[in-house]
Parts: sequence; structure tokens; C-alpha cells
Amino acid sequence: MQKVLRRTAYSQRRGKKLKQIQDETKERHARAAFKSEVRQINAQRQEAIYAERGRRRVNWELGPLSPWRSNFSHLVQETRFGAWDMQQAQVVEKPPRDRAKHLMFREGDRVAVVEGHESVKGRVGKIKNVDEKGETLTVTGINMADVAIQRTEEDIERGQREIQTTELPIPMRAVRLVYPLPDPTTQIPRDVIIDNLVVKKQRFDVYENKEVFERWLEPQHVRIPWPEQKEPKYKDEESDTLRKEAETVSFLPVLLRPPMPAGIIDELRNKFSKYRDRHDDEYIAQKQAEDAAEEVEKQRKAASVPRGAYNVARRRGVAGDKNREQVLSDDLAAQIGRHMTLKDEGSRA
Repeated sequence: MQKVLRRTAYSQRRGKKLKQIQDETKERHARAAFKSEVRQINAQRQEAIYAERGRRRVNWELGPLSPWRSNFSHLVQETRFGAWDMQQAQVVEKPPRDRAKHLMFREGDRVAVVEGHESVKGRVGKIKNVDEKGETLTVTGINMADVAIQRTEEDIERGQREIQTTELPIPMRAVRLVYPLPDPTTQIPRDVIIDNLVVKKQRFDVYENKEVFERWLEPQHVRIPWPEQKEPKYKDEESDTLRKEAETVSFLPVLLRPPMPAGIIDELRNKFSKYRDRHDDEYIAQKQAEDAAEEVEKQRKAASVPRGAYNVARRRGVAGDKNREQVLSDDLAAQIGRHMTLKDEGSRA
């Protein structure tokens, strides 16, 4: 059984290490793809800007003789009049590790643009949409631009325009929250641009099973509430499960039997998988019996002396007996004495 446990522990460590290597490789590829896509979009934007500058220069030089570009419908770029392409206006998603853990803005917040072009810098508006993966947001009526969209046949039949005016995304680092705070002297609320805004964990909502975070103005330690979110309205469909069916208790756990059949683990994981750490009682008993038999065999081998070692010990013992001083017993000494006396008497006769 110890071999099975060691094999499972080794396999789990190896699998965890391989998973870590795969995640790191995937993260590197995601960052490289993000940088490449950003460079590609920036290059397309610069190319479009240079092309528009060239066309504007031609129109200025030719004056009344400048071509009416809308007549050349086969030239797609010529009919857009400087509109952004959909690919140029899209937001590139950041890798998961590079994203902010907690966002400080939500839909409905009032923000002020502090960075960017002069046409948008200093303006205040309400957040229309927040992109968590790209860390951008769109503000109603700010950073407007013409975007050329790809129309389908249905869009053309409905009379949808090829060029539509919409808000372009703004990076979150370029905006600051605007919230009314009481004046220190008059105590009259007025809009204040908040710079030192932090997000802290407040509590854990056991009903919704999620952590609740709050915004705080530091170092004044003033809580800034989140904007009110409208509850989504759901429409009942015929395929929806009835409430009485969903609330019907179909399983009641008791202590007399397990919550699921014992053999279901074999369906979830291979019975002989090296990653399996839960086994049947029969399998555990079999492995314990094998361990006991192996332990008995070890003890037997430890008690018995191998043939080669026995011969070596025997030869060493014989050589030791030869070099060791011999001690005669009393009976043997008496017999030798008698034999020597008889021999002397025979020689004298």
C-alpha cells in the first residue's frame, strides 16, 4: 500500500509541476499575442491617419478640382471619409495576470477625463459600459468618432448606415471618479474629482455567496458608495423549469448510507489510475496483505545467512582456531602423563 501512496503522491506532484509549466507557457504566449495585436492595431491607426492627411492635402491643393470621393463606391477606403475601421476601434484584452484585481468604476458612475486629446480632456460624463478584460470604459457623449461597420443584407434592407457615430473606449487610467462631497466650511455638497480611491473587502455575503467590496477615499477614510444597479428583468419561457419542481426535495441525506454509491468513484476516475487517492476496501485489504507478505519475506531473508557469507565466515573461523593457543583438559593431560610414564619404563627395561 505504501508503494501505491508514494506513486500517487509522486504523480500528483509531477502533474502539478507540469500544470504550472503549461500555465506559464500559456501566459507567455498570451502576453506576446497581446503585444503583437496592440502593435498591429497601432500600425493600422497610424496608416489610416497618414492616408487621411494625404487625401486632405490633395483636396487642399486641388481646391475646386478635388475629386468627389463618394462617387467612387468601388474604393471602400475613399467612401468612409476618415471613419475608423471596426478593427481599429476594438479593445485588446489584457492577459489575466496583467488585469486589475478589483475595478474602481461601474456603470452609472460619473467620471472626468484627465488624459487624452484636448477635445475630451476635462469633460465629465456618465459611464455607459465597462470592459473588465480590456480595462477600458465608454462614457456617454465623450470621445465620439465615426466607425465604419460591416453591414449584412438585412442591415442594408433596414436602411442601416455604413458609418455610425459612437463612443470609443477610454482607458481607465485616463479618468477619475466624480462624486459630490460636503464642503469643509459650508457643508454644501459639491462635485469633487477623487484621485486617491481604493477598494477594500467589507464583508462576505452568505446569501449570494460572494465577497462584497467597498470604495474608500484615503486618507480621509470616507466611503464612496457604488451606483445603483438595475435588476435585470427576465421573461418567462415555456422551456423554463417550474419553481415548484426546482424547490422539490429529491434527495435527503442520512447517516445510515453514503450520499452516493460506492462504485461511482470508478466512473469518475479510472480504478487503476496513478492519480487516484481513494480506493475500495477490497483493494486496500489486498495491498495490506501484500505488504505483510513482503515484510515476512524480508524478515526471513534477514534471519537466514547467504551461502557465500557462510563460507567466508567458516574459513575465517578455521584460520582463527589454528592461530589460537590450545588449552588441554585435565583428562587429556592425565592420559598424556600416563602414556609418557609407560614409555619411560619401557625404555629403561
